[in-house]
Parts: sequence; C-alpha cells; structure tokens
Amino acid sequence: MRIRSLLLLLVLPPVCLAAAPSVSRATTFRLPLSDCDTATKCRDSNKCYATAYFDHNGQDWSCGDEAYDGHVGSDFGVGGVVGVRPVVAGAAGTVTQTNDGCGSGYWGSTCGGGFGNFVKLQHADGKVTIYGHMLAGSLKVQQGATVTCGQELGRVGNSGNSTGPHLHFEVVDPTYGSDDPFAGSCGGPLSYWVSQGNYCQLPSATCEGTCVRQCGGKECGPDGCGSTCGTCQSSETCFGDGVCGITSLDDAIFVSETIPDGTHFKPGEAFTKTWTLRNVGSTAWTRAAGFSLAFQSGDSFGALARTWPGPTESIAPAATKAWSVPMTAPLAPGTYRGYWQMDRNGVAFGATVWLEIVVDAADVDDARLTGETVPDDTRFVSGSSFTKTWTLRNAGTSSWTRAGGYQWKYLRGDLMGATATVDLGASETIGPSGSRVWSVPMQAPSTPGTYRGYWQMSHNGVGFGEEIWVQIIATAPVVTDQDGDGHHAPASGGDDCNDADPDVFPGNTEKCEGKDNDCDGATDEGLTRDCFWQACKGTESCANGSWFGCNAPEPKAEA
Repeated sequence: MRIRSLLLLLVLPPVCLAAAPSVSRATTFRLPLSDCDTATKCRDSNKCYATAYFDHNGQDWSCGDEAYDGHVGSDFGVGGVVGVRPVVAGAAGTVTQTNDGCGSGYWGSTCGGGFGNFVKLQHADGKVTIYGHMLAGSLKVQQGATVTCGQELGRVGNSGNSTGPHLHFEVVDPTYGSDDPFAGSCGGPLSYWVSQGNYCQLPSATCEGTCVRQCGGKECGPDGCGSTCGTCQSSETCFGDGVCGITSLDDAIFVSETIPDGTHFKPGEAFTKTWTLRNVGSTAWTRAAGFSLAFQSGDSFGALARTWPGPTESIAPAATKAWSVPMTAPLAPGTYRGYWQMDRNGVAFGATVWLEIVVDAADVDDARLTGETVPDDTRFVSGSSFTKTWTLRNAGTSSWTRAGGYQWKYLRGDLMGATATVDLGASETIGPSGSRVWSVPMQAPSTPGTYRGYWQMSHNGVGFGEEIWVQIIATAPVVTDQDGDGHHAPASGGDDCNDADPDVFPGNTEKCEGKDNDCDGATDEGLTRDCFWQACKGTESCANGSWFGCNAPEPKAEA
C-alpha cells in the first residue's frame, strides 16, 4: 500500500472519505496550533516547532533529512509538555470522526487505530485533515459539528502510537490519499498552506482568505484555486513541476491492493499479493521497454525480483495494471514487511508499495494420557480376546481430524493381533483440550509369557505426544476333566464337546440317546436296528433319542 506514518505503524485504519463537494478553489490551511512563537529551526526549543515532515523516499519536501521512512504527516513538537498548546482547525470544515479516551501513548499502541485521541475534518474541496495524538478528555468538538478556521479542537497530547507529546497533522486528498502539504524540490508542486514559510519554520497562523493562485514559474497544472496555470500544446505533456515538455515521464500511483496489512498466515503458506497501479506518466509500460514491478527492500517473501508485463501487454498512460506476485510466508513467526516499486531498466519510479503480514506460530501437536483399561500385567488365557482402551487429551494447539491425517498408531513391540492404525470418524474433530477414547480389540498370544506393545498419536505418519503401551501376561490354559471320561474341555485346550457328561467324548460310540456321543457335531446319526412288524422282519431308525418307523419289506409273490 502507499507509504504511511511509522508513528502510526501498522494499525492505522483506512481513511474514509465522503464524496468531494464541487468547489471553485482548493482549501489551504493555517498552522493547526495556537499560542506558538516563531521557530527558527527544526526540533527547536521554542513553544512549537517542526519535528518530522512527510517522507519522500528518505527525504523531506526540501530534500533534507527531517523525515523518517513511511511518515505521511507533518509532526509539530511542543517542548515535551502535554495539554498546554491548543490544537486548532487548519481550515473551516465538518467533523467526520473523533476518538477520545486513549491514555498515555507508547510505541506500537493501537489505541484509536494508532492515532490515539483524534479529530478528522472534511473541508470544502473534499480534502480531509487529521489531528492525532491529542490529550484524553481535551476534545471540544463532536462528530457532525461544523467548525471554523482556527477553532480549538482539543489539546496536544501523547496518545496512541506516539513516543512524546506532539501533534500529527495529516492531509488526505480524496483521490490520491495522504499528501504532503509542503511544496518543495523533493516534495510536490503544490503547497496546501496559506503560507508555508521557510524550511524548518512554522506555516502561517493566518486563516485562508481570497485564494491566491500558485503559478509562479508554472506553465501548466493546478493553480491551487480549482483551475489551472495554463495548457500545454497537444504534442506536449504537463510534468509534475508545472512545465510543458515532450520528454517522456515515468510515474505510477497506487490504486488498490489485496491482502491488507496485518493479514495472518501459517509458516510456509503460499499466497499471491496483488497491487493495482495507475500509469500517470507519459510512456506506455511494456516488457520490451524495460518496465516491471521490482522488489526494493525488506522481506521478499520468496518472490521474484521483477514481475514483468505480458509479452504483448501495454499499459498506456492513465490505464491501470494489476500486478500479481506469488509469495510464501516465512517459516519463523513474526511480522514481516517488503517494499516494491515500478522500475524501468533498473531505475525505480512512482509510488512505493508494500506488503506486511503476520506469520503465526505453527500449530503444536501434543497428547497426554488421562485414563486406560486393562492395567499392566493383567492375565489372559493364551488365545483369548480382550479390548484395550486409552483416553487421550489433546494437549496441543491443533485439531485432530481424519482429513488432517491424525491416527492412533502402533509403534513397536507386540501387536497382539490388533490393527496397526485406528482412524477417527469421518466428521470427528478433537479440538485443543478435547479428549478421545481409543479402543483396540486384541488377542493374548498363544505362547504363555509377558507381552508389551507401544502406541502413539500420529500426524501424517509422524508420531507425537507420549508413547503409551499395553502389557499383559498370557497364561497357559488350565487342563481339567470334569466328567472323568479322559477328555477335557476346549477352554482348557481339550477336545471334549461336553465335559459335564462322561458318555460324551471324541471316539465314543454313538447311541440313541439324543446327544452327540462321539463329538462329531451330529446327534443319533446313522443308527438303525432290526425290528418286527406283523411277524415280518424290518428296520427302524433313531432320531431325537427314540426309535421309530419299523418298515417291513413287501411280501414276495409265490413262483
């Protein structure tokens, strides 16, 4: 975005501008302080004095160094004392916004969006002025009020993102945003002051009267009164210093952007930043002519040093271009900023834009055991089944989901017939501090002994949290023969299908008793015997412990 005041740091809210009214001339301003004397140099010991001007790539409006990187206002000191100097309206206007109640300021404060206690005025030509860092409880106007030039708004303070008592005075153009009210060799061609005075002196404390055209030495461009100083020939261009000429001019202004300052990203997260810039020069931007959006300083976020237009793309004067730059968030948490600017064959020009993001700390995976079944050294008969459960608490900052790759996973040792991984439900989420019961069916090994298996939470195959185990003792089956038939039950490793009946065991003779005497899984199978029916010999079968159906053969006819 456009360069802003570092005193306001990252937290300045966007300046909301109402539609500019139609006026016949531009508004000019008086010194926004009263009860001042005459300052002779910057940072003087006078009652009021300039401490920092609008930043123009490291220089102030007069090419001096009384500016710091990104500052978009004019700061006036008052000798380190709060509440003494009145803050007054630089010109007549309407109060569009106020903020009061911020205490003593400090570097990085976000109170009042960084301005602390402030007043915003909109003036007749659409410009907005901001009076920042005022003393709490000193504001004398409310939103919607109409004020006159020189009317007291409050008192100088040290609120918001401020390190000492001063007034931050900022002029915001309805079209181009924050602008320097001072005109000079390294600043703009127009002064917004009634009389700005010499370098490091204070602007005049006289309110504007009849508009005085500012056309000294100018052939063209705005005259400061809503008109122009002249018109160039059709073959010429009016350059920023008000001179007509045919020499090409390279310039760019900021229009819009994606990814606002302070947007949060995860470490290593990929994203694309887009700045839309307008060509306000006299030459079309093309790749062949060497135009690109170039990285200047700060953090590059892994972006290419230059982003070029398309091979056949041409951005004509007055046209806009959306420059999209793929980037990657740094791996370490923190706040990062990088600067970009239009460039032609290695020479930067136009508005400096930036990206500032916050990289959050990476999510932390952790798990803690809070409960379990099957205590260590629980005894199970070899081959018997059991279910082990562990209750785990999510002790990290991430959320456990199946889609996120979270599982309960076997690590090493004895698996005991279990599946190696246990998944969460498809829509299940275990957030931080939440708990989950993991149940795993298992079987005691066939060989007696002590067995242990280790398990752990896993995220995409990487274990985290405590390593937890299950430990059991597999015991040999107890051999018993309850019915004394020489065979014992399967539960103790035997083959007797009914160890309570001495007449039931493998190899016994099947009898018509309605039971499986020989333990082959069938009852009374294949049993027949001779019988007599009406003096005829026949056979009958056994079923359910009873004989029935004595069937005699048909009598044979005599030969």
